[in-house]
Amino acid sequence: MRTLNRDDFGDDQEVSSIVLSTHVDGRPRKVHVSLTGNEYLRAIRAHQSRQPIVVSGDLIFERGVWRLTGAINVDASFADRQA
Repeated sequence: MRTLNRDDFGDDQEVSSIVLSTHVDGRPRKVHVSLTGNEYLRAIRAHQSRQPIVVSGDLIFERGVWRLTGAINVDASFADRQA
């Protein structure tokens, strides 16, 4: 994981984003992912323990940026065991 950010929009609506370092079509890329709730907490724990996570969703290239959209799922099994 390259970066981990949180944006507060008030009214208890919190959107968090991560930027992952990964390979797309065999080339290194940065992929932006918006997370909320437990998925964001799993990403934090994985980041703190320096463990990898697996994030799934629909990969799109939009306005010059790779993004995961749709139903986002975070599998940070190792990080969850450390909590």
